[in-house]
Amino acid sequence: LHAERIIPEQNLDTNKARSGRVIVVGDVHGCIAELRLLLRKVEYTPGEDFLVLVGDLVNKGPASVEVVREAQSLNALAVRGNHDEA
Repeated sequence: LHAERIIPEQNLDTNKARSGRVIVVGDVHGCIAELRLLLRKVEYTPGEDFLVLVGDLVNKGPASVEVVREAQSLNALAVRGNHDEA
């Protein structure tokens, strides 16, 4: 299995993307500060925009657990990358 949701499918409201933007971010690598900075820069609006994280959320950076928690709290969709297998 190479693609999975980090939140239960029944909690995922994909209709939200219709009112806002689909924002795609890849290779976060456990860097929570940089992810938050990027989301502020693009003026990400939870509940309006739809966040998709495409691979390598964890492993290299200092805050892998925090990245996963943030993704869950933002109701993000995630695709597992090769570094997420470790």
